[in-house]
Amino acid sequence: MESTLNYTKFYIKGKSSDKEENKKLPLFEFCLSLVFVLYYLLPAINTTVPILVAVIVAAGYGLLLWLKNAQDAKYILTLLISAFVLSCLYCFLTDTATISQSVDHYVLKRIISKFSQYFMSFFPVVMFLRIRQKASKSQMKCFVLLMLLLVAYVLVNTTIELMTNENATRDWSEFAEQSENNVGTYAYVYAVPIIVSILPVLFLKWKKGWQKILLLGVTMFLLVFLLLAQYTLALLIGLIGFLLQININIKKPKKKYYFWFGLILLLLCSPLLLDLLAKYVPSKQMAIRLKEVAAFFSSGDISGYNLSSRLELYGKTILAFFQSPIIGNRSLGFDGHSTFLSVFADIGIFGGILFVYLYALAKKQIDNKLELKRKIFLPVFVSLILMGLTNPIHSAMPLSFVVWLLIPMLLILPERKKEEKKHEKTLGN
Repeated sequence: MESTLNYTKFYIKGKSSDKEENKKLPLFEFCLSLVFVLYYLLPAINTTVPILVAVIVAAGYGLLLWLKNAQDAKYILTLLISAFVLSCLYCFLTDTATISQSVDHYVLKRIISKFSQYFMSFFPVVMFLRIRQKASKSQMKCFVLLMLLLVAYVLVNTTIELMTNENATRDWSEFAEQSENNVGTYAYVYAVPIIVSILPVLFLKWKKGWQKILLLGVTMFLLVFLLLAQYTLALLIGLIGFLLQININIKKPKKKYYFWFGLILLLLCSPLLLDLLAKYVPSKQMAIRLKEVAAFFSSGDISGYNLSSRLELYGKTILAFFQSPIIGNRSLGFDGHSTFLSVFADIGIFGGILFVYLYALAKKQIDNKLELKRKIFLPVFVSLILMGLTNPIHSAMPLSFVVWLLIPMLLILPERKKEEKKHEKTLGN
């Protein structure tokens, strides 16, 4: 009885606040949002439009919503201020190697550069909050369809490129980071595990046979993509998110027991499975990395070049933080290859806490809008954190866009009718 009342309370609250029948995003905002979808997901547009133009438009739109006292104005202002504070910390506490020392207005240039990275990483949260508040069902379907088509288009093009140039997504300093053929490099590789982490939910929700067959095909394609891209950690993170999602969606304790028992057996057999997989992967480099991971799980051996060098970088970054935990290190002289570790080492504990706070605040905003489905978002967020701990994700905009907009939209869009039917059935009983 109590659960019925709680659900009824949620439903009535949702009906009164959403006003689903009268919701419609104004034409200007609808078109602007579509432009940002193209900007984040289509490499050709991302490289054509200067980042400063994108930031000015995005920040201006955020300020406009704040001045209009939009429902989520407080979050918008917090994001603007936090991004500015972080950019100032980077400007005055570090010698940022990504900005030329010879440019005019050096200080201003550095602040704009870092502000662009941080604000644009979380701007998709602003978009989601606004779309969730104002957009109609048809508008939301349009957004989701366009995003899915663009992601599929770029991933297919990238897969084709990888078949002829196996280092297309790895040597992005030499291979054009975003090619004219709309090939996505590391940023898209980071985004794929996030998509993988949501596939079990879609498989459970979509009941038709052809839909399940389609999802199986998508799963296999994404697996092949990650193997071709040679990002071993991305492959493992995708698997972790996938398994976490299954665990969350298993309701019966007995089934959950069997799941964890099978997972432990899988972990025990992982060295053998990784060695077996290494024999059949299409990339020689990926085969080497899979064998490195297998050796790590079986005997703790980290002598493999990629794995040992990565762990060495993490250790050096942590040591650098403890050497100067308050104000950070003006110049590290190496790339820590980990966004979360590097932020603390670069600008100290206070800047690092502010950076982590931005992620926690963004998740809170998404959870508030997802309501009953917030638990489903947890594996997505865990995958994002793992990706940030093991890779540089500070400028991987497709990753941010998938986490903060595409996945939440996928979670809320197909559920409305089902919630209404469930509510009607509950009242009938």
